[in-house]
Amino acid sequence: MEQLLGLNVINDKDVTKRVEDAMKGKSLVMFYFSASWCPPCKAFTPVLSKFYEKCCKPKGVEIVFISSDQDKKSFTEYFGKMPWLALPFEGSDAVKKNLSGIFQVQGIPHLVVLDAKTTHFVANDAKEAIASIGDDTTKGNELIANWKKKEAVPIERAQLSEKKSLFGGIIAYFLRNPMNMVALVFFAKSALKKLKEMMPDEAIENEL
Repeated sequence: MEQLLGLNVINDKDVTKRVEDAMKGKSLVMFYFSASWCPPCKAFTPVLSKFYEKCCKPKGVEIVFISSDQDKKSFTEYFGKMPWLALPFEGSDAVKKNLSGIFQVQGIPHLVVLDAKTTHFVANDAKEAIASIGDDTTKGNELIANWKKKEAVPIERAQLSEKKSLFGGIIAYFLRNPMNMVALVFFAKSALKKLKEMMPDEAIENEL
């Protein structure tokens, strides 16, 4: 695990823990790629927190937050709402970049599941799976049980992504950075304004 995360992680009290110690007794670990500037992330984090408290902690499943925040204050405030571990904000840029590349992260929030002992790959669709079960603890426990039963494979042999449409790829690109999201909104507003200018007045009246 240290080959992926480095030597240290921090908990929600900003206490540094060695990765080796943090993963003792854990069966699975999830890497949570997220950021405070991302609206879908902010919506999903409370859902994941409930899942963690009700299902993960009792089953020996850990989560590590991999932040895409742009500054320490944003990271600290956002991580303060999470009950799991995180890569330290400072000094982890190379590790974060490497993890994003290894797991082919094309947009956030993104949640991958690994075997905590071998670091072998288990699942790449954990965010969708958890979001679909909501507050159902029974289904949450079944989901974890299924992950544990699943054959984990070395990361280099894992099927990490599916073919995406051109539109999906464009959206994923814009979600990687807050400035990209601003540009996307600006582009959409400009396009709508231009479309209205091109439409005849009677066509607009008919639409209304």
